Amino acid sequence: GSGISRSPQSDQLRSSIQNPESDLRLQPLNPDPSSSSSSSKCMLLEISSNAPPAAAAIVQLGDLCGNAFMAISRIKSCWMSPAHSSTVAGLPAHVQFLLCEVAAGGPYALLLPLLPQGWKATLQPDRHSFFPNRVCIHLDSGNPDVTGSSWQGGLLLAAGSDPYALMDTAVAAAAAYTGGAAPRWQKSIPDICNYLGWCTWDAFYHDVSARGVVEGLRSFESVGVTPRWIIIDDGWQRTGLKPDHQQQQKQQQVVTQSAQQTQIPAASSSSTTTNTTRSHWILQRVCNLFTHIE
Repeated sequence: GSGISRSPQSDQLRSSIQNPESDLRLQPLNPDPSSSSSSSKCMLLEISSNAPPAAAAIVQLGDLCGNAFMAISRIKSCWMSPAHSSTVAGLPAHVQFLLCEVAAGGPYALLLPLLPQGWKATLQPDRHSFFPNRVCIHLDSGNPDVTGSSWQGGLLLAAGSDPYALMDTAVAAAAAYTGGAAPRWQKSIPDICNYLGWCTWDAFYHDVSARGVVEGLRSFESVGVTPRWIIIDDGWQRTGLKPDHQQQQKQQQVVTQSAQQTQIPAASSSSTTTNTTRSHWILQRVCNLFTHIE
């Protein structure tokens, strides 16, 4: 399409995107030599918007050519979820990874938003377009005083015949380009990952208790399963309290002060006790049973 510089390596990638209306330029990016596929081609997309500089921008990339799409999108501030569709329009917003089957059985194209100059980048369907495969990139600095209209390295594109090797190549290339991460095969796996473990979150969510953890371990023991480690997970640590929690905290402080004056131990409220204290308390209760199971 117009606006994308020609190079031998970009022909396969160019065939996956048609009709870009912004100023887009592809620059070759050498994949990490340690990746599993040397046949996959990686490119960086330089993006320029015709709009005035702003702290956030939505730039139309064009139409993706393909008949099947798999995306990973952010559904909450700390959670991602997969999505599948036969069109880009059927995908959610905040896409952080997009795999496209250009033709049945391959080739495949992969789009991986990066962090250009510290900006956050995600992909999203063009909700205002009549074309079902039109895709946009959303760029956001997170600071109203930081504005821009052009971004280098905002999107990594890769193409290849093997989708699994393609993902490995793209991740390795992105890690090498940004310098802030490493692909999985270059990391040392902790010994703990060689053994079965148990995280309490899906069993209890925020209502984890010593009794529940003990009963959970006993249920494992009853079916002959031996977890070697446990994660006691009651959610995220609070950094700010809501008004009702602030009132509970004040009441707890009054009870604690009164108990200290009369030398009577005060019972801790689970909603105001820190995660560290709760975990230590639960671990004391389950330590003997856990040792017995091992």
